[in-house]
Amino acid sequence: MQETREVEVVLYQTEYNWVDPAPVTSNEKNEATITSNYDYEELPDGTKRIYLDIGLITHALAMDYRTGFELDGEGLPWNIIFAHNIIQPLVEVAIKKSLQAYTDCCEEHGIAHPQSIELNEEYAEGFTSTIVDQYVTRRRFNDEKNERAINTSGLEIEMGTDTELLFECTFTIMDDILYTNHAFDHAHNIDVFTDHVHIQRYNTIKHCCRQPDEDVIELSLFSTVMFLDSLACALQMLVGDKSDLLEATLEGKGIGKEEIKSYIRMGTELFAQFNDMLERSQARVSNIENQPDWYRLMR
Repeated sequence: MQETREVEVVLYQTEYNWVDPAPVTSNEKNEATITSNYDYEELPDGTKRIYLDIGLITHALAMDYRTGFELDGEGLPWNIIFAHNIIQPLVEVAIKKSLQAYTDCCEEHGIAHPQSIELNEEYAEGFTSTIVDQYVTRRRFNDEKNERAINTSGLEIEMGTDTELLFECTFTIMDDILYTNHAFDHAHNIDVFTDHVHIQRYNTIKHCCRQPDEDVIELSLFSTVMFLDSLACALQMLVGDKSDLLEATLEGKGIGKEEIKSYIRMGTELFAQFNDMLERSQARVSNIENQPDWYRLMR
């Protein structure tokens, strides 16, 4: 007889991945495009985290909202956790949280009558099936392929003014390119970026690096490589022909030209330090050695 085990699940995170209060959409006023995505990771103490992202694109507003759960899953493999009976209740909570976040966001941006959206149980069932199927058919094999990098420590960065600037500039630029600045082709850029960086892991790293209460940000080697890919893309785009647009976004967040110069210097130095670390350890990371020409890939 198979042993059963109770798993405690705690809601610990609710965050916007991104918000666009002026979406360019062909949706009619009473239509909404709904998307779902997910990510997951295991902390060194065995705590497991599942992140569920629900996107809403309407005539009034576009946003993507993350709900994070913690599980006491030490010794419990992911293939047991990614089952319909465990994932669907979490999806149902994530949908409710995202609908409330949509209403709150409309009110915050002065949209007087937010569109009323109802997602029935079929949505939760459909999202759950997609998540479980993707894990079974793809993600678990990627985990096996990248097991060493996932379980190896990477960057450990002390938080401070310079570090906050490094993270804020990188993620502000990338969010512009991928999600919110209509001067860029978001669908194309996400497609290109996903060939190198899992888009859901990008959001996980972004939230991790923006935790104001943390003294030290620790990333696995797997996440470190993806962060450095994001940094390389941001730096290349910042000196390209759309630099004025990106600088305007940064300046809108109070980041002036001198701080932008400091960001470029810090980002370049971080790459040099990481490459030096690889050389001393006689390790090789092909993603870092062969950075794409992001400036030509993105549009």
